Amino acid sequence: MSSTSGSRIPPCHSRPGRDVTDPKKFKLDTINAKGETLLDSNTWRYAFLHHRCLVPVDSFIEWKRMDPKTKLPWMFAMKDDELFALAGIYRRWRSPDRKSEMDTFAIITTEPNDLMAEKTGHDRMPVIIRRSDYQRWLEPGSEEQSPVDLIPPFYSDQMKAWRVDRRINNVKINEPSVDQPIQDDALIPDRPKRVEKPKRKTKSEDSGQLGMFG
Repeated sequence: MSSTSGSRIPPCHSRPGRDVTDPKKFKLDTINAKGETLLDSNTWRYAFLHHRCLVPVDSFIEWKRMDPKTKLPWMFAMKDDELFALAGIYRRWRSPDRKSEMDTFAIITTEPNDLMAEKTGHDRMPVIIRRSDYQRWLEPGSEEQSPVDLIPPFYSDQMKAWRVDRRINNVKINEPSVDQPIQDDALIPDRPKRVEKPKRKTKSEDSGQLGMFG
């Protein structure tokens, strides 16, 4: 997943190993937390119960796999083009020697809604928190009344989706046009045809000239 800018999202580590002193040596490296198992996960439970956040975006991307070598990006947004918020959890990591600190977060995912399933066939989508639930999501609350009921798939009829240029995944390209809709006839990119190299004739297959000098 990514926003229209294609920026990378840092990983969230709710309880990194005690022996990790360098953030570059984290063994856990993920940006998504599965919503259905948050309360059962040693990795995410504490952060979900005590450190919830909202991740503001104007859109996000999921990829449709066409074949083993080809994936095509679909962009998802609200029909009214308003900003919306993804459900997040966060934690400040500190190394045991107290020499390093890092703010980290992850986005919670859930089952896909009908629009996501239709366009990409993907089995997950980010949890979108409704505006009316922002306050409840951010409040500390209690372990007995966690907002786990806020993680179902968002309403398909309030969202839209369109195919975008595959270059949107290239951090070196910062053109506004990469998030614009692509026509249906551009869904599958053309691939260069494989050119067969001519087989070299053997002496027995040649006219005899090669044999004369072989």
